[in-house]
Amino acid sequence: MLRSLVGSEMCIRDSLTAPRIRLAPNELEEKFELIEQLHLAAGAQSVTPQPRVLNLCHQSLGDAYQYDCLRAFLRMNATIETLNLDGNELEDITDLHMPNVKKLYISENNFATFSSIPDMPNLEELYMKRNFITSTLGLSSGKFPRLKKICIFANPYEAKRDYRDELVKCLPTLIAIDFYSFKAAKA
Repeated sequence: MLRSLVGSEMCIRDSLTAPRIRLAPNELEEKFELIEQLHLAAGAQSVTPQPRVLNLCHQSLGDAYQYDCLRAFLRMNATIETLNLDGNELEDITDLHMPNVKKLYISENNFATFSSIPDMPNLEELYMKRNFITSTLGLSSGKFPRLKKICIFANPYEAKRDYRDELVKCLPTLIAIDFYSFKAAKA
């Protein structure tokens, strides 16, 4: 179902909520390309939904087949700005195409390092509680130049005494860590 909150009303067309992907990745891409070709042949603009929010939490995306479907789906939907992949047994998503994602939810997965996440130039908020992060390996302002908020509580790294200071050294744009705001946003 497509939906999103706009004010107090529901707006169809802006988001997808937990659609289990049933087609094989190549079938998804073939159908997408066919629909686009039909629209172009008819001289019409694309009426393909352009979702901004995609909630795929608890969808078993750690399974190779489901993960391939997710990759194909994201290639076809580059408009996604908020992506929820919580609870999917994921370990590495470096091959996902997410150019416009501003909010990424990857809590309750199996990430051991920030190197398992691709460079995301537009990412502003990263939520990855209850993973297996032990250091800042793979974390830099070059990788996440706009990151303002990060949530990594319930990771082994959180037990380190000065972990927040280390995070700020890696990401000077941060204004909040684990829902704790510590400075005003830079202009």
